[in-house]
Amino acid sequence: MKPEEMKPEHIVWLVNSQTFWVVVWVTLGMWALLSWQAWQRSNKKYLAGRLLASTGLVVALAMLGLQPACQTAQKTLSAILLTNEYTLATVDSLREREDSVLVFAYQGGGIDKHTIKAPDAAFIQRNYPQLGTLHIVGNGVQPYELPTLKAFNTVFHLNPIPAGFTTVSYARQTIAQDLWQVKGSYHNPTDTNVTLVLASPGGAVDSALIGSRQTESFALRDSPKEAGQFIYRMLVKAPTGDTLHNESVPVHIRPKQKLNIVIINSFPRFETKYLKNWLAAEGHQVAVRAIISKNKVKDEFVNQSATSFQLNTTLLRQIDLLILDAEYAQGLGVGTIAVLRQAVKNEGLGVLIQADESGRVPATLTNFPLGRVEREKTLINGSDLGVKGNFELKQLPYLLQQKLGTLALVRNQQGQALVGYNVTGLGAVGISLIAESYQLLLDGNPNYYAAYWSHLLSKLAKKQTPVHVWEANTVFPKVNMACKLTLSTALPQPVGTLTQAGNVLEFYLQNQVNFDQKWQGNLWAKHQGWHQLQVKGDTTQTPLYIFDKDDWQSWQTIQQIRANNRWAKQTATQTKSNAMVPLTQRRPIPLLYFFGLFLLCAGFLWLEPKL
Repeated sequence: MKPEEMKPEHIVWLVNSQTFWVVVWVTLGMWALLSWQAWQRSNKKYLAGRLLASTGLVVALAMLGLQPACQTAQKTLSAILLTNEYTLATVDSLREREDSVLVFAYQGGGIDKHTIKAPDAAFIQRNYPQLGTLHIVGNGVQPYELPTLKAFNTVFHLNPIPAGFTTVSYARQTIAQDLWQVKGSYHNPTDTNVTLVLASPGGAVDSALIGSRQTESFALRDSPKEAGQFIYRMLVKAPTGDTLHNESVPVHIRPKQKLNIVIINSFPRFETKYLKNWLAAEGHQVAVRAIISKNKVKDEFVNQSATSFQLNTTLLRQIDLLILDAEYAQGLGVGTIAVLRQAVKNEGLGVLIQADESGRVPATLTNFPLGRVEREKTLINGSDLGVKGNFELKQLPYLLQQKLGTLALVRNQQGQALVGYNVTGLGAVGISLIAESYQLLLDGNPNYYAAYWSHLLSKLAKKQTPVHVWEANTVFPKVNMACKLTLSTALPQPVGTLTQAGNVLEFYLQNQVNFDQKWQGNLWAKHQGWHQLQVKGDTTQTPLYIFDKDDWQSWQTIQQIRANNRWAKQTATQTKSNAMVPLTQRRPIPLLYFFGLFLLCAGFLWLEPKL
């Protein structure tokens, strides 16, 4: 029903339906009782007055209980909410076709002296409840304020998605020499191609071309060489060489873990010889045993003293990775297999089995279904391992078949898995179908060799488990904006601290329901740059970079427009129904009038018998 179809003014009751009928029936009963008593009296001299006073008394009591009010139709106003990058032509068009238009400037300055500054959407809801339709022009309101708009019949006039990053993700921490990636997608609405460039402090390390009028995914890679806290740059270059975007990508690079590795072969292998030398050069502790004959073995120890090769609980607890060839693994006894499985599951040990021509793998240790293939060499994408170019490896005549729980570590250019692993508890058991990798060294490609083995070690070796694990759930934590954090710790009631240059900010954490060791909280950092997260009273530190408020602005704008668009679609039906509901104003009738009537009528009924 439209407002102009309503009566100008009518009476309503400020009680619910149930209370209304209770009051009505009680007062009718009282009126009937009082009227009957007046009629039964022998003195009929003031009967009319007594009946009138009884009726007035009952009506006054009923009004006190029903709380009447005058309801009038209220003239609705339209309003325009100006948000970032609004178009003046849209505003002028709305002003011409709408009556009684108010103009609000959202989180910014107005276009003229008649514009009302609105710090947030709640300001409009509190101070202008008579608004009928709210037109939102520009990039929209902040996503967390969208529920406030339920109070209005909202119409969106949003900008199209601008050029910029639509999604971005990367690991805030990595390990030196490991593959590190920045992934996402970029929207390019222009008529020319643009180039995305990932630059380290030393210069460009990777790039990707985004076509004109396209939204394309990208994955830019690097293998950082040094440990420390670094800020990479994500550049967007136009064909003219102009820089369209220049964003910060901070990353904390941890030192490479020095591993304790044991290798046991059923016979001497060139593959093991070159692997041992490379591992030694990387600073790892290596123990190698090659069985020469039934009673003769060759043992080598690098970066460590001599140790036993007995695969018992004591040894397996000390080492990070065990490499066995398939023939030796096949000969392991049931007891040794059981000890190995427990070490993998409970201690996080990593095991790598180097398959051979037979294709046999000890099923009691793990299960890898293999498919036969007639191929001796295969081509590997270097970019998958963090290096540029492709390289060739000699493979066994097998491929890893797809199986639930088996993860691929190395694939060829056809996407077929040649190295894979199964996660078992805290550790993993892997298999390699690569016959030789040392040929890369002989061919003068040590970078490919290093990338291949670094990738395997990073996935299979025992992981270092920190006491406290911090995770930033906000993609880009910014100055003076809420940053949501999750802490995994066994400590009871932990308190978080954020430190920079001696300034310490404490923030409190709340335990997650059903997760005793998961805690969540928010913090508002005041300064840009690297900070240190800690649990109060503990010395373990986790770096956290706080961005400037203007960093990654294109990404933030796109997320805001998308959130407003989603809200507009979700509430389209509700908006139409809101438009059909007229705005009204209720003015309570002062109850003092009815109290006065009650006293007047009660006084007459008290005085009348004495007359």
